[in-house]
Amino acid sequence: MRTYNATVHKKRSSYHWGKPILGLFCLGFLVVPPFHLAAQAIQEIPSTGPEESLHEEQAAPATTPEAVPGTAPAATVSAVPETVPTSIPEQGLFTEFFLPPAREGMGAESWYYEAKRLEQADQGGAPSQEKQALLDHMYSLAFHFGEKTAAIEAGKTLLQRSLSRTGYHGTKNLALQWLEYFGPDWEVYRILISRALESADYPQALEAVAAMRRLLPATAKARAAELSFYEFSARAGLGEQDWVPAALAYLDAATLDSWGAKLLRLAAAAGSLEPETRELCLMRANFQAKEYGQAAAQALAAARRLHQADAKRFLISEAGRAFASSGMRTEGIAFFLDYFDIAPQETKMPGTSPVDVPEAVLLSLRASGAREQLWVAAYYLARLWQIAEQEREAAILFLGLTESAPSPGDADGALWYWLDITMRRIAQGDAEELGAGRSLEFGALVEISRRWRNASGFDDIIDDFLRRLLREKSWSDVYSLFVLLDDRLSASMRTRLMYLSGRLLEEGMAATGSGVDEARAIAGQQYASILADKDAEEYYRTMSAWRLGQEPPFLASMPALYDKNQNTELSPAFPRPAMVLQAGYNPSEALTAAGPGFQTALSLIRNYLNYGLDEMASAVALRYLGSLDSSLLASLAFELSAEGQHNAALRLARDAIYRGAGQRYPELYGLMYPKAWNDMVAKGATIPGIPEALAYGIIRSESVFDPKAVSYAGAVGLAQLMPATAAETARGLKMNSYSLTDPQDNLTIGMTYYSYMLDRFGKKPMRAMFAYNAGPGRMTIWNKESGELSDDILLETLHLTQPRQYAKNIVQASLAYGKIHYGIDALSMLDYLVEAKPLAPKATGTPPGQVAVIPAAEPSSAGETIPLRGHTQ
Repeated sequence: MRTYNATVHKKRSSYHWGKPILGLFCLGFLVVPPFHLAAQAIQEIPSTGPEESLHEEQAAPATTPEAVPGTAPAATVSAVPETVPTSIPEQGLFTEFFLPPAREGMGAESWYYEAKRLEQADQGGAPSQEKQALLDHMYSLAFHFGEKTAAIEAGKTLLQRSLSRTGYHGTKNLALQWLEYFGPDWEVYRILISRALESADYPQALEAVAAMRRLLPATAKARAAELSFYEFSARAGLGEQDWVPAALAYLDAATLDSWGAKLLRLAAAAGSLEPETRELCLMRANFQAKEYGQAAAQALAAARRLHQADAKRFLISEAGRAFASSGMRTEGIAFFLDYFDIAPQETKMPGTSPVDVPEAVLLSLRASGAREQLWVAAYYLARLWQIAEQEREAAILFLGLTESAPSPGDADGALWYWLDITMRRIAQGDAEELGAGRSLEFGALVEISRRWRNASGFDDIIDDFLRRLLREKSWSDVYSLFVLLDDRLSASMRTRLMYLSGRLLEEGMAATGSGVDEARAIAGQQYASILADKDAEEYYRTMSAWRLGQEPPFLASMPALYDKNQNTELSPAFPRPAMVLQAGYNPSEALTAAGPGFQTALSLIRNYLNYGLDEMASAVALRYLGSLDSSLLASLAFELSAEGQHNAALRLARDAIYRGAGQRYPELYGLMYPKAWNDMVAKGATIPGIPEALAYGIIRSESVFDPKAVSYAGAVGLAQLMPATAAETARGLKMNSYSLTDPQDNLTIGMTYYSYMLDRFGKKPMRAMFAYNAGPGRMTIWNKESGELSDDILLETLHLTQPRQYAKNIVQASLAYGKIHYGIDALSMLDYLVEAKPLAPKATGTPPGQVAVIPAAEPSSAGETIPLRGHTQ
């Protein structure tokens, strides 16, 4: 095995390493193993994510495993030589490449970083074959002759490139060399095994699987299904069948991941299974893959097995969900009626009441002693009736099932469907019956609230009802809803209803029957209660503090980095952690405790930054979120921020703050809310005429300062612009060419578009936020429905969760920016954001450079009058 220590480094003099040979490298003469470049298309294999650590477990020296039949001893990949060679055997090769010179103080590892830089420069284009060959050559140099840290990464890069550029033997030889040099590694073994299986080299695949289990036992245990799939695939390729029973164990697994599903497909293809067992395997595999139509068809084919008394609950459940999701309602209803010996046509017999069948199902269930399999079958029968719009039958069955449910969660599931059907049927009544209907709705909610176990499971039904009350302008009913359900609500829904009903009372829109002053007194008490609840959603604590004229609690720990007297950011006057990437850094106890893996990572980060590979440096640093001493996280955050890697710095700073580093290093808050690209943001904010704090709040909430961010919907860049919207806005700006990943272009277009939304919706910042996120068409409808509602009340009427949360995030971020960087009073900022009042910047009341501390709010006593902003008492 190749060893990297001081002794072996000295022995590398056998390569005649030094300036003369560097000159030869640059002229194109080199001693290096040949690298094959024949292209060959292969299937894509899974790759490890950036969160995996740089090194797998360090295995103890292992003995050579037993040879797999048909494998020559030389093919062994897991054996560790008893003696360490003093050098790697030289192989001659004439090369025609002209290489960039290695940097001062660096050896062959320099070409790994240079190659990465060349690849980065080619992003968006396809490098020529000559360029590809040069890159292969540079990575090969770094792999064979560079220092360990870069050699590890260069070898892995070569392996990934070999998947599309070499044949199987090229990849195999490279993987074997990597493992010989550096020891066991999950990612390298996986590439080797996948290529071996693709190339029908089954003995090699089996040998590598055995090595992984022996040398990486903890990882092998955590990924047992994946390893079993590799092993059983190889054994199947060799014509063996004795692995099938082990694969069938996954048929009884309550939860099935993608590897378990692959194992069941493999077993189904073996040809030795009973037909119904095969169909069950395929049902589970297709259900896991969301191929619901196929899964439902296979459930029908395996009906005899699924109807047996000992059928597993999760198998019946997966069959039911497959029928429900595939649209096979009729077949599904018949399938589940068979559990109770009831034919489908019995539900439609002339002169038969439609309630007879649900009652017959419930009687059969009771007679069985509420056997769990039958309960699950009845539950999915009711679910399919509901989908088929047989809601009366479904409601009767769901309500009956609550009495015999196997668990509280099952009971809540049946209650939820009963309540959903009931609320919709009442809401569909005639308008003249609205009064009676409203009483029925409240009655159903109150009754079910006494029976549910997990209130949060019913939040969506209450949310739908709440928004309907707001659309109907039934303000007093909103307050009644809060009073009737109160402590039976989930904590999050209770906080939301408490704030909203308080606002309606404060504005005189809802009545308590005791006059305006009493209503406002109740509102004040509700705000104080929210403010005192440290577990309440922070947005509602912020809004409650605003109504009470207090600083929002989440701002209390944040420093003011802005000097209002100088109208500028304070010069750095806070303590900072030692910079771990700087030359001369004296290793701390924290660094020593982090282990050699992190010190190796620091070397990578340092070199990536030196070569302008900032994003790669950030990716390595982010692997350590949640696992390092907070001072080390803080140090990395400051250093990456200085390199312009604001997204990574923000995430590291946030982690460090949450783990207690904020008090020691207050400037971390300035990294968690960074003033990134300030000249561009300042210029962009002038377009809509908004405070920079709001512009930064939008950017942070949209992209978290990742200029290359792309959302699931296709929005791009710092301001998350949809390409069509950006193109239309750019035409208006006469921008003939632009790039949405360029901060300047993205911010110019994004702030211009926000200015359009401001102009269109009455210069109201929150309404412009809703329009920016959900589109001006939707906002136009919401505008007409809402009239002159205050925007914090309007937010609660929106039927889409995303724009509601989006606006909440921007409000919180804008307040943080206002305090940290701009000296803007939080109450003034909220007046501007919510009510579009002119913003009057003023001091936060906290001396610059100090951390503000406000006393926690205390719940008010009953009947106490609490003054509210904008109202005389």
